[in-house]
Amino acid sequence: MSRLVFVLFSLSLFLLSCKNKVKENIDIDTPEYTDTSTLISTYNSTISHNTGENCQKCHQKGGNGKAWFQVSGTVYDSTKQNIFPNATVYLYDGLNNTAPLIASIEVDSLGNFYTTEDIHFEKGLHVEVAGFTLHAKMGSLIYKGSCNKCHGVTTNRIWTK
Repeated sequence: MSRLVFVLFSLSLFLLSCKNKVKENIDIDTPEYTDTSTLISTYNSTISHNTGENCQKCHQKGGNGKAWFQVSGTVYDSTKQNIFPNATVYLYDGLNNTAPLIASIEVDSLGNFYTTEDIHFEKGLHVEVAGFTLHAKMGSLIYKGSCNKCHGVTTNRIWTK
């Protein structure tokens, strides 16, 4: 009887330790992130994936990704070859950074940024990417947040210093 109790106790410890490890390594495509969850990239995070790809190909209503991104993309350094981690993306309500700030999105350690927060693009938003020594500004307003759909495909990658 005591041997059976010991085996069951050991098995339960093993299962509990595996369960915790899975939670620590969770990524944004697991069922824990539902279509209505708020998911925002943060500095030093490593849960994102597919650097340089159009995130909203999957992370949209009807897509395979479990979260629906309003804004997403990848930031590179000035060579446009290497990622630039821990930058910040700012969205302003107007064509310069004196307009009201709508959102700031932290870039994770893989160079990716994303948010499921509700962003309104109707009037157009001005984008600024802040690195350590440069605030790169987009010259026109944006009306959609799928940054990698164009950047790195039909126009230069997003970059800063």
